[in-house]
Amino acid sequence: MKKPIQIIWIFSMIMMGLISVCSATPKQYPTVSIEEITLGGISIGSKQSYVRSVYGEPTEVERSNHSGPFGVTSKWVYGDSFILHFASDGWVYAMETTANNGIKTKSGFAVGQNISRVLNYFGDAVEHNGSYYTVRANFYTSMSFKTDYRGKIIGISCATAP
Repeated sequence: MKKPIQIIWIFSMIMMGLISVCSATPKQYPTVSIEEITLGGISIGSKQSYVRSVYGEPTEVERSNHSGPFGVTSKWVYGDSFILHFASDGWVYAMETTANNGIKTKSGFAVGQNISRVLNYFGDAVEHNGSYYTVRANFYTSMSFKTDYRGKIIGISCATAP
């Protein structure tokens, strides 16, 4: 008679373990102000006309050949290290800089600086995954800092999801 009770007890312990694992939620990080998600004075949602008024004509323009979640998109390249991606109706949905070219975030972070400055400024709001450090304004909109092995920022990107 002991065998069925032991089997039921073992089964119930396994089920409780599975339930606790399956119901665990990922760590929730604090968010930052949407105004922080900028590069070179350009924010998510900025229109092409505004970007053109700040930076002039792009060095290169590429249009996609297919329609995705943002419609038929275009990519504007300034120099060799500042790239902006526009949705079909002309607003910025992503941007990145990969060189110490004068492009900074609203809080003054730039390529070439040490990631420790970002960590000190944003504190617990920073998510760390490998060489990427990310802050989020909301579930969809974020800014990421890519670092090298020394902790130097080698790229900054801002993006929103559809």
